[in-house]
Amino acid sequence: MNHSDSKSLMSAQRCLTLAAWLLAAATLIAGQQRLSSPAPRPEYFPDRWSWEQRKPEEVGMSSARLQEVVEFAAQNEAKTHRDGAELAQMLAGEPYNEVVGPTMSRGPNSGLVLRHGYIVLVLFRQGVGLSIGQDSSDGDRMAQARLSGGQHARNETQLELLDGSELAQAQAGVQYLRERTDVDRQRIGLLGHSLGGSLSLLLAARDTSIRVVVSFGGAAGSWEDSPDLRARLVVAVGQTRAAVFFNHAANDYSTASGTALAAEMKRLGRPHLLRIYPAVGQSSRDGHNMVYRDPSVWKSDVVAFLSQHLARR
Repeated sequence: MNHSDSKSLMSAQRCLTLAAWLLAAATLIAGQQRLSSPAPRPEYFPDRWSWEQRKPEEVGMSSARLQEVVEFAAQNEAKTHRDGAELAQMLAGEPYNEVVGPTMSRGPNSGLVLRHGYIVLVLFRQGVGLSIGQDSSDGDRMAQARLSGGQHARNETQLELLDGSELAQAQAGVQYLRERTDVDRQRIGLLGHSLGGSLSLLLAARDTSIRVVVSFGGAAGSWEDSPDLRARLVVAVGQTRAAVFFNHAANDYSTASGTALAAEMKRLGRPHLLRIYPAVGQSSRDGHNMVYRDPSVWKSDVVAFLSQHLARR
């Protein structure tokens, strides 16, 4: 469940819209809670309509705090259109948002409370997902640059975004977490997908207090065609103090980025992990979007990596 404060976010360089799920190129920032977590239990996969029910106190949670979270979510519900057709039209310009079937009106507010000992902040950066209308998305800007000036112009635009507005928004998200009293400021990690993976590496290079980075297919679609981005990321992994987990599906656009950056960290003797998982889906797009197409592939590795490198020192 996301935790936000609209005034704090409005005072950041841009208004960052929060949501409880991760879309393509979103950057996820996880801050370890100050309180210790209950010991993990075996995973529970209920059948449809037969969910086990327990009172919050039976699973080590506070009824009062849980109610606060639910009320906060209801009060800060996304103001996007409920009509599915209208929402689909709004998202039509975003990557991977093709409508593949009939649309329906969005239902009432619902959500999940995540209980792995983390406070999770999901940033929908400008023009993406629930931040549509807050300037153009990175994908739209790069596509327009390619149309007007070719691949070189597209690459230059990507680097400008990574060093400018996109980086500023991610930094604002980290600062927001640090201002929360229930977050341990010394135990913050970044998870990013696609461009968000590159962004996470660049942010961790500048903010050496970041403890861990997980990059899902970072730079996979740009590595071969952008020598400047390759050089920038090689420098970044040399500057970061964070442990970095590079991962791809075997059918990602390319696995060269994670492989090369992991090799550089190995050369420097820095903590890292590289995983090339089996192919996910049928296409390169499917493989690139492994992060949300099939979380069961990477879940246990990511949770273990976070637990190892966000542990108290």
